[in-house]
Formats: sequence, C-alpha cells, structure tokens
Amino acid sequence: MQSLTGTLLAAQKKARAKPYAEVMISDRIGPQARYHWTKLYSDATDDYPHAMVVCDDHSVVRAMSLNGSLRMQRITDPEDSDHWDTWSGQVDTCSVLNQISLCTAGTKVWCFYISTSDLVLYCRESNDSGASFGGRTAVHTCAGDDRLESVTSAHRADTYAIVFYSVDDTSAQNACDLYKRRQDAGGWQGATNWGKTNLDKCRGLTCHKTGDYNMLFGARIDAEPYGFEPTTTFWCLQAVVFGAGVDVTDSTWSNPVIIERTDAGSAFAHAWPSLTYVDTFRMLNTGYLIGEEYSRVVRSVAVHAVTFMETEWSDYAPFYPEGGPFGMALDYMSGGDGYVYASCSNAAYRAASAGLGTVTFTTNDRVKKYEVRDRWGGHKAAGLALDYGQLVAPDAVGEIWLDNSDGALNSLGTGTYDCVLRGSMVELERGYIATDGHKEAPWPTMWLEDYEHVVDFQGRCYVVLHCISGWGILSTMTAQRQYHWQDGDDSVWSIAERLFALAGFDLSSDGEASAVIGTLEPALVIHPGQDLRGAVLQALSKVPDFVFFEQDTPYVKELADDEASDYTYGGSGEHVIIAGRYGVRTPANNHIEVFAALDSGSIPTFGDEVDYEEVALVGHRLQKVYDYSYTTDAECDARAVAQLRKHDATTKRGEIITLPNVGLQLFDVITVTDARAGISSEVYRVRGIVETFDTTKPPAIFRQKVELGAR
Repeated sequence: MQSLTGTLLAAQKKARAKPYAEVMISDRIGPQARYHWTKLYSDATDDYPHAMVVCDDHSVVRAMSLNGSLRMQRITDPEDSDHWDTWSGQVDTCSVLNQISLCTAGTKVWCFYISTSDLVLYCRESNDSGASFGGRTAVHTCAGDDRLESVTSAHRADTYAIVFYSVDDTSAQNACDLYKRRQDAGGWQGATNWGKTNLDKCRGLTCHKTGDYNMLFGARIDAEPYGFEPTTTFWCLQAVVFGAGVDVTDSTWSNPVIIERTDAGSAFAHAWPSLTYVDTFRMLNTGYLIGEEYSRVVRSVAVHAVTFMETEWSDYAPFYPEGGPFGMALDYMSGGDGYVYASCSNAAYRAASAGLGTVTFTTNDRVKKYEVRDRWGGHKAAGLALDYGQLVAPDAVGEIWLDNSDGALNSLGTGTYDCVLRGSMVELERGYIATDGHKEAPWPTMWLEDYEHVVDFQGRCYVVLHCISGWGILSTMTAQRQYHWQDGDDSVWSIAERLFALAGFDLSSDGEASAVIGTLEPALVIHPGQDLRGAVLQALSKVPDFVFFEQDTPYVKELADDEASDYTYGGSGEHVIIAGRYGVRTPANNHIEVFAALDSGSIPTFGDEVDYEEVALVGHRLQKVYDYSYTTDAECDARAVAQLRKHDATTKRGEIITLPNVGLQLFDVITVTDARAGISSEVYRVRGIVETFDTTKPPAIFRQKVELGAR
C-alpha cells in the first residue's frame, strides 16, 4: 500500500469526505519523453556515408563522402533549409563506402575519415567550431592485407580527442579488430587493440562519453555459438565500453555484449548505429533486409541502465524514410539550443528535447467523471481459456470525462492543449480535501488511446479520454523476431525484464519477489508476432510471482500466504464499508500435475500439488501442465505449488464498496470486519480495484469497489 499523510488517512476514513482529483497529461510515449521531429530539409540525392556534431555555439557541423569526395558544411541557422543542402567543394578524397566521424569540445572540432584506399585514417582539426579546418594528419596507416572499416571519436580531455576504429585482415575470416588512439601534446599515441574475440566485419561505430566511452557497433560475428552451422556468420548490434575509471577500469575494455541479433528465419540485420544521451541513451540504427535492396532507420531508447553494458533497450520503431544504408547521425548538446538533431547526407530533422510539456485538469475545473480499474481476473471470473497455465487476465483501463462547455477542448493537440495527443501519458491523482488542503495519491499510470467529443441529452459537452494501462501497451506490441533462451541461459527475472524493456518499461522489485524467479533458468521461446503481454505471462507462468504497476513502473511480487495486513476496513474508527458481498468460492482446479521432458531412463520428469480438502468437498478438478523447460522433479513440484496457489489467489471471494482508499494497490492484504454479514477480522488479498467518480448527475458519486481474493 502507498504511504499516505496522516491528514489524508483521516479524511478517507470519514463517512463523508470531499473528493479531489487531478489529471495530468504529459507528452510521453510509454514512460519515455516523446520527441516531435521537424524536417529541416531533404533532397533527392543518394545516401552517402555521413557524420554530424552539434557544437557549443549551437552550430551544426556535417561531413560526407560524395563518391569519395570529402565535403563539409557548417549550419548556423538550422531553420534555414537552404543552409542544409549547401556543401563545400572537395576538402579531400576519402573512402567511398566507409565511415566518417566528428566530435567536438568547446570551439574544437575533429573530423576523422578514411582514405580512398582504406589504408590510412586521417584527422583534420578546427579551432573555430567548424568554420575552418587545418590540414590532414595521418593517425593510423595499415599494411599488408589490413583495411580500415569504421571509425568513431570523442573528446578526451582539454583540447584532445580519442579515436576508435576497426581494422579488417581481408585475407582471413573473423579477423577484424578494434583499436584506439589517444591524442596528446605530442600528437597521437600508439595504437592498442581491444584484445577481444575478433569480428568478421564491423559496419559502423558510434561513441558517447558519459564518464566512460560507451560504444555501439554493427558486427558480423561467428554464429556457431548461437546454434548455427560452423562457418556461419550473422550481423548483430553489439555494445562495448572503453573505461575511463567510472564503471569500467581506466584504459581497459569491457567484454562486448550483443544487444540485437538476427535469428534463423529472421532476415533483418542491424548496423550503422548512432548514439547520444538526452534524458537517457537514445539510439538510431539501420535495419537491413538480408538479400534485398531494402533498409530502414529505426530508433530505440535505453530503458534499464544501471551501467551502459547492462542496459536494456526498447524494441525498434521506424524513424523516417530518409537515411538509407548508411543510417542517420544523432546528436544533442547538453546546455545547447535544446534540440536533438538527426541527419543523413540528404535529410535533417530536429526535435525539442523538452517535448510539449504537461497540462493539468482538476475537479475544480474540468474533471467531471472517471472510472478506472486495475484487476487481475481468474479463470472463473474471466470465462477465458487457460492463459499459459496461469489462469489470469490483467485488466486495467480508464475513462475520464472532461467538461468542454466552453469549447476550449475542441482542438486538442494544439495551443494550450498541444500535449493532449493519442499516446500521451495520463496520470490520475485522487484524494480528499483534508485539514491541510487537498492531498492525493497516484493511480497506476495510463496512456491515452482514443478520445471523443460527446454531447449528452441535456446539451452538455464533454471530451472523453479512453486510456489503456501498461498491460494495454504490452498487448499492442508484438515480438519483432524470435527470442529464445536455452536451459541455463537466463533467469525468469532476466527474461521478464527484457520483455518489459521491449515495451519501454523498467521491471523492478521491492524485495517482494520470490527466490525462484531469480534462480530458475528455463528454456523459453517467444515467437515473432506474439504479443508482449502474452510473452510476459508465459515467462511468469513458471514462477509464483505476479506483476502490478506502481505509476509507470511494473513490480514483481510473490503472494505469500502469511503476508501481514496493510489496512483495515470496518469496525470502530476504521475505513467505512458501504456495502459488501462475501462468498465462499471454489477455485477452478484443486490438483495440478506438471510434466516435463523424459530423463535418460525414459521416465517423465514430474511434480504435482493437491488441495485434499477441496477434492473432498467438490471432487477432483485436475489441470495437467506440460512444460519441457523443466529438468528436475523439484522444478516440476515448485511449478505445481505455484500454479495451485495462483488458482486460489485469483479466485474472487467477494467485494466491498467504500469511499476510495487512495493508497490501496493491487495485491495488498487487507482486514475486513462487517458484522452485518458475520465477517470479523477476515483477511483478504486485493485482486481488483474499480474506482468511480461522477458529478454529471446528482447525487455525486465517489466510490471504490475492492475485489477480494484469498491471502
């Protein structure tokens, strides 16, 4: 249960209290800030390798290879489209297909590019924010069969830079290496390689320094460790960090990790990433359809980022049609002009990093009515087929009515209400007028799915907001490729964390998760096109845990049958019960058998759990579960216990109607006393909350229905 102030607790326990609510609509898509990109220019020329950087003076410096001719430009007025398609004459010759890099600090700008022979890495420096550049300096020269492929750079210290680049031994497979060189007063230090397993190819390096040097790159790697035939390679997106002593030891490399890969049957590969940090890490990269002349730029957001290497990324979404096979550059200057820029050689976009802000409605002005619900239905209540053996159907939606008698809301998405857009975040805070003013507590965050303008029979005008929950967002998204975990790869917690991250959510726990969710490492397959809600439930079906949302964060919780009560209803001085229903209900099943794969002796791996009292009362009601991710009888037994517990916890046993307890959350444990029905200090678990506020007709209503399940 959420923590409430003493005055708010006292107000909500009264038989009569004056409600208060606020609805805040923010320009966010999922939990992350939403950017509204404005096209600054585009032209019909072909796409070429390209780089971009935003300087301290707000100018934008770009470089590109025009069929091997190095061209540059500096834009001081980004809103003037004529500036964007005016490039310098040939600055130098450069590689036709390989990467260019720009980095900046103060008035310094460094431009790194590869020679037409792919043998020499050059650098040119500017001391006037890219208005002019000095002559070229050779930073690295290859010999023999070695060839340069990709390059990225960052400001290091004072007026010096650091450059990272890949060198491929073209005479051998899996012989591409990453190197770095530091600049200092004496010039460029010697090259050192990363000392990791060699790549086959590297297509695009990007670096952003936030303490350490955080990098992404497109890599073609040996696919045999991932279940493919020997000598098979695939393209993937990898992350690696060169340490500056923050999360990674100074001057050392972390081990690279794959953050996106191609699976058998999935023809998309990813390369040419670009990376920046605004409110979190944000990335663009190019997705290629293997074997076809097709590519598209996609965007992704860092969701869970304790360290860069532990970051979980949201699933990819198409960006804009420009940005062909060489991707788009992405940059943001903290403390600059407040814009994030994205560009390729033939187009440029920018978006205000602050978004469109927030607008607030209250019961003092426009909020006239709402109904919201947050519940986890059982098999009997939902009348649905088994849901991955879990018998659950998360259900959380909201409907909010805003007064539009003055017509001010007729043009949502513009002017004062420009942030009221489909997809925007909707936060509902409800409470009471207490002795020290209005006090509120948040309902789980929702998102605006639809809205409509309504005129009722009395001629009153409203705007009705139809909202979905985090579960609703999960149900609208599908897995873009196959995700598969072999036995022993990752825990159920890690799998669920990854699936939530695909939808933009950061899975958390307040220490109430089960032990098994962090230790069970099952085999699991999520197929392309499977909705993420179903995928999460499939993973959770293997453990005794449930998920509830606290604002925009999903939390994992095991429903322990000895959990202490959080709150009391009924009785002297306690929260008043207006009405109630208290049932004696029969769970859908009273015996669970779990079968897994045959062992070496052709004996099934097996476990079961029986509620003997229920069998004696209502007869044998068996559910058989076949889950070949288990390898031991003990795992099958644990699944059977958890499964039977979930049947019991999700079976509705009654409900009470009260003035809202605004701190109540799904799966809280409460104590109920209602002498009228012979109920005395009965302990229940909250399996659903439905809250209604309505001032559109007398008498005004402010009610909460609390659905009760077994503790």
